[in-house]
Amino acid sequence: MNEPLELRAKSNPPITLEAHLRDTENIAIRIFRLNGRWGRNWCRFFRIYGETQEQFLLNLQWLHFFMT
Repeated sequence: MNEPLELRAKSNPPITLEAHLRDTENIAIRIFRLNGRWGRNWCRFFRIYGETQEQFLLNLQWLHFFMT
């Protein structure tokens, strides 16, 4: 199956799929950093504590590799 090389929706000019995934990874890491409000509240809401918090962040980063 041929993968799209560009994302056209809401992108002017179109961006590559790789650039979109990289941007998404960077934003997710910034939003869910453990020393920030969103990261702390997210982990508290879902009862993610201790080492599991670090695993959560690592999973966000690994997701990028599986998507590319």
